Amino acid sequence: MFSSEIKWNSAPDNGIYDAMNKGIELAQGKFIGLLNSDDWYEPGTIEVICDAISKKEDVDIFYGYIRLIKEGEEYMVRRNNYKFIFEGTGLIQHPTCFICKKVYDELGGYDTSYKICADQDMMLRLVKSGKKYYAIDTVITQSKLLFKLISIQNT
Repeated sequence: MFSSEIKWNSAPDNGIYDAMNKGIELAQGKFIGLLNSDDWYEPGTIEVICDAISKKEDVDIFYGYIRLIKEGEEYMVRRNNYKFIFEGTGLIQHPTCFICKKVYDELGGYDTSYKICADQDMMLRLVKSGKKYYAIDTVITQSKLLFKLISIQNT
């Protein structure tokens, strides 16, 4: 059972990855989960993660499925395997990850020179450094799919 308190901080930042780094810096727990403004955890996620951590103490990164919601409907449920990240299609969605704080301390935070793909860079660095992943067979996070197809017609 999750019995810790949850803290939040709202402050100016220089983009999403700077904000994530600030949160990581302030975090005091053993594992850190990061959500974006359009993401939320499934009910029971914290308990599922805590249970996995207690059974797999040598793991650095726990991750699961993400459910994408489009126009109020389930659009897709997915979880990529970290082993295929170097193929360019194996992005592990960071909102499904719980990463050990010592890993961030060792490898550093998100590279803020990237404006839109620092999470991909982080996942590549994690795999390349040999960190141990554990895939959880449940939906961890839901996220609103905000992409829209824009059709341009010649006139």
